[in-house]
Amino acid sequence: MNDNKGFSKDEQTRIYKILLLTYCNKISTYQNEIKNISLTSI
Repeated sequence: MNDNKGFSKDEQTRIYKILLLTYCNKISTYQNEIKNISLTSI
């Protein structure tokens, strides 16, 4: 294979989407935890 990247464009896009989705899910869980903490501390 002469391709240095090792991934085709479609594979790269798919990987980026998966990473983005997991990242967004983690952020939303953190936000929910923060909301719960702030609600209970009031």
